[in-house]
Amino acid sequence: LINTNAAKAVNIQSSAVNTTFSSTTVTASTTGGVSLNNINGSIDLGVLNINTAGGEALAADTVTSLDFSGSTISNTMGAGLVLRNIALSNASTGTITSYNSPASCLLIDDISGQFDSTTVECGNLTADAVVISATGSQTPIINLGDVSIGGRRQNGFVVDGLRGTLTTGTIVDNNGYSSDGYGVKVSNCPANIVFGELNISSSQGSASENWMKGMPTTDGDGDAVFLKNNSGSITINGGLIVGNQGEGIDARNTKDLVLNGVE
Repeated sequence: LINTNAAKAVNIQSSAVNTTFSSTTVTASTTGGVSLNNINGSIDLGVLNINTAGGEALAADTVTSLDFSGSTISNTMGAGLVLRNIALSNASTGTITSYNSPASCLLIDDISGQFDSTTVECGNLTADAVVISATGSQTPIINLGDVSIGGRRQNGFVVDGLRGTLTTGTIVDNNGYSSDGYGVKVSNCPANIVFGELNISSSQGSASENWMKGMPTTDGDGDAVFLKNNSGSITINGGLIVGNQGEGIDARNTKDLVLNGVE
């Protein structure tokens, strides 16, 4: 058991280590909860209960093997969960919460293995709210529950270059700040992606689309859902898309798109 107040619970940098914790609890830290970077070895954080007010609640970059489970990852003044270049065998969380952050609430980049989350809640974010991306050949299984985006200054939910599979529950993005950007953007993905309901409203854009001979030559940036250069399958199972400045769904060079009950 690791329990800290006003400091990081775990901070391991550039080390060869194998360790297991039964649980990791952080309360009121202003510098972040857990930071792992360049670890050659296996880390099991046990049951997570991380509540921070700054930094990154849980950030891991380049770890041979990482596992965790638990109920809460929360940050009232920074990013919730950041995973880069990591092998997961069975990592799961309950609610990921992030508000007032200069960075994304949830950022997943180049992971392998499986990651599950029941709920993602975020608001007042300077960056894209949720980002799931890949540049390598990993084929992760990512299962997210409902995602609520209460306010963001850029895009809402972004997926780029992903392989493997991604499923979500209902995604709600009401663009409370009337900021430029897409509600959902998926690009360059061979992955099989299934969205639950997409309830997206008030997406705005300042970059207009240019057209030539009936075809767009630029992307614009105010669509509710923007899909481009995807060779995998994308399914949207319902939802309400209203009041957006750009198109409701703009799909370009997307191989296999299925819409079920989208209004």
